[in-house]
Amino acid sequence: MNYIDAVLAIPLLWFTYKGFNKGLIIELATLIALLLGIYIAAHFSDYTADFLRQKLDFHSEYMSIISFSLTFVGVVMLVMIFGKSLEKVINVLLLGFVNKLLGAVFGLIKVAFILSIFIFILTTFEVEDKIINVKKQEQSLLYPAVKAIAPAVFPVIQESNVNFLDKLDDVLYVVFRTSRYTTFS
Repeated sequence: MNYIDAVLAIPLLWFTYKGFNKGLIIELATLIALLLGIYIAAHFSDYTADFLRQKLDFHSEYMSIISFSLTFVGVVMLVMIFGKSLEKVINVLLLGFVNKLLGAVFGLIKVAFILSIFIFILTTFEVEDKIINVKKQEQSLLYPAVKAIAPAVFPVIQESNVNFLDKLDDVLYVVFRTSRYTTFS
């Protein structure tokens, strides 16, 4: 064990602890809220802008930023409300400890993946060996395991991501398609 292990262990332990405190439901809800919020805001904030212009007679040179922000915050709030409600159901069913335990595992996996992405970026730009001593990398217990995560996961994400985003686009179009052809009147 060396300083690299210590540097990696601190966020791994911290996010495991945070995941345990929040529980799996809230951890997942937070991640889904952020990803879905960005995606929906990027694709559908123009409807929010149309609504603001037409119903509230609101015009601004910053309309795209305002409508994106409102759409993003709205989606995040809805997903988080759903997550909190689901967490209450889990607690009523006396599965609170399981939720906390799985939250710890999820927190650990999440930060390990983030650290692995960081290492992957360093490797891609060929600065990894300049920043992190090669001998220390080899002596580290955690470094090889963390480093291997992103390269193993990226192909799986890329493969499934295309189909998922196409399906999500189709669902969102069905949900919002009436807005494309109406003027909120």
